[in-house]
Amino acid sequence: MSRQSGFESDDTKKMSTTWRIEPFEKGRSYRVRKSFAALRDSFREGEILRYQKSAYSRYDGMSGFLFGDSEGKIRCWDIHDDERLEVWSEFFERYEKTA
Repeated sequence: MSRQSGFESDDTKKMSTTWRIEPFEKGRSYRVRKSFAALRDSFREGEILRYQKSAYSRYDGMSGFLFGDSEGKIRCWDIHDDERLEVWSEFFERYEKTA
């Protein structure tokens, strides 16, 4: 049974590692809307990140969404199971490079 996210292909949906519907599309760039500190990383307003994948820790009860930054470092935004996923749009927005 596959989940419907509206962003991913059927193959990508099967590989998702979180129980949540992923708000990010693999390979797409996102801009940080405002500076904030997350559990494992800090994010700066205006930073451009490329979404890579999700991870889930049953032990910690949280999902992690992993991005690559301009220096090739992995950055992670974590959200606990009891938090609303919709808050993602307060922190990130899709980024389309314009000419």
